[in-house]
Amino acid sequence: MRYWRQEGRRLWMDCEIGSFHWDMPKKWKLSETHPDLLKLAEWVLLDPWTPGIIDKHEWSRKPGKKPGLSFSAGIESTAAMLIMPKNTVVAYHERDFESMLKHDNAKRFIKRLRWRHFRKVTIVKSDHEKIRTHFGKANGFSTDLACAVHLILMADFLDLDSISVGMPIDNSWLAKGRKFRDFPNTHWYNKWPPIFKKAGLEIILPVNMISQAGCLEVVQKKGFADWAQSCLRASAGDTCGRCWKCFFKNSLLGHPVDTSSN
Repeated sequence: MRYWRQEGRRLWMDCEIGSFHWDMPKKWKLSETHPDLLKLAEWVLLDPWTPGIIDKHEWSRKPGKKPGLSFSAGIESTAAMLIMPKNTVVAYHERDFESMLKHDNAKRFIKRLRWRHFRKVTIVKSDHEKIRTHFGKANGFSTDLACAVHLILMADFLDLDSISVGMPIDNSWLAKGRKFRDFPNTHWYNKWPPIFKKAGLEIILPVNMISQAGCLEVVQKKGFADWAQSCLRASAGDTCGRCWKCFFKNSLLGHPVDTSSN
């Protein structure tokens, strides 16, 4: 069984494997959050290990009026932000536990968006990426859409009718980035969007027909190429130069790349 509780701004999910938290905006209230959203959050967080979470659940939440974007501050999610409507709610998930990964580059870009471009970006801290460690896996998102759990939980508070992620063609219409597949007929597409829609949240994939290189071109034309940075291992304004994200971005921008990196 799973139980949700709120202590001040901190939201807790107590479940079979432990307790996990989110630090929510000041005026957010658990009592004003539709049960469908809590059930949806449980599903995207625990489905790989706890089947049947949504079985027999009766959905009733009505859609809001604004789209939401799970923003990573990387190339694809930045491109998604740039082509989405002006009223899009942008929210960033930050790890709230000791980790080798850094949020310096993301916070640098978010500060730029807030003060130079007057773009509101909500940051929600959470330790839900630790759920995987209870099943012998490394820290990370339980499922593809666990990256948007903070938006699911804030959907009533933010009046959302949809949730977006920066999924490019390399992960949608192309299997492993190289082989065509009929995306609407894939297991992924038939599993996630229908249930989200029942909870009053469409899944929108703004860049699903754009390549990663195409997303970078969108970002470049807006002048954000030096700000949108996916690297989570370097300090603000820098890159580690060795991860696959650095290799991809730096090579496309004509910057030096480390060919000895695995």
